[in-house]
Amino acid sequence: MGIGVNTGAVVVGNIGSEKRTKYSVVGAHVNLTSRIESYALGDQVLIGASTYQRVKDLIDVGDVLEAQAKGVPGTISIYEVKGMGEPYNIHLKEKSETLVPLAEKLPVQVLRISDKIVTGTAGPAWIQSLCETSAIVVFDGELSQWEDVRLHFLDEHMTPMPGKIYGKVTDSRVTGDNLHEGHIHFTSVSPEIKEVIQRLIGVAPDRV
Repeated sequence: MGIGVNTGAVVVGNIGSEKRTKYSVVGAHVNLTSRIESYALGDQVLIGASTYQRVKDLIDVGDVLEAQAKGVPGTISIYEVKGMGEPYNIHLKEKSETLVPLAEKLPVQVLRISDKIVTGTAGPAWIQSLCETSAIVVFDGELSQWEDVRLHFLDEHMTPMPGKIYGKVTDSRVTGDNLHEGHIHFTSVSPEIKEVIQRLIGVAPDRV
């Protein structure tokens, strides 16, 4: 799961009419928070510039992304929070992000998602490199940068294995043989698939 945080003035309360009302939060900063969250990858916390100005002396920052946000002119700065210093001294767990080339191509089904609805597939696809947080996927079709996808690992009978991965396409390019190669960062990995990934890349499984 990825988290987006923003700071600003909003309207909070029962909104509507006497016939239909609900408790809600609305405003431009609510929309901007949603845009920031849309860039968050699995186990990643992203904050907007207004939040950063308030907490910059308390946090450790990783990457800073200059991004386009729907409904916001120009670009916005999005800061990755890696942890908090004293007196909290809390940091996110580091994961293996070194891609490991697989000895054999791993067939995978890539489903395209728009507004949380599956809209189609990317055609035949396979994983050629993998780590705990992302994969390099080669596919016959086209995926856009920052597009949401769902992945299903396929067994030797081309049947989906139990579990699934949700992710975002952070980079996509055409290969020399007219296929497409995408770098997909995971936003959510089911426990069954997490075990498969750790076995494939030679990482010791997590212990509870």
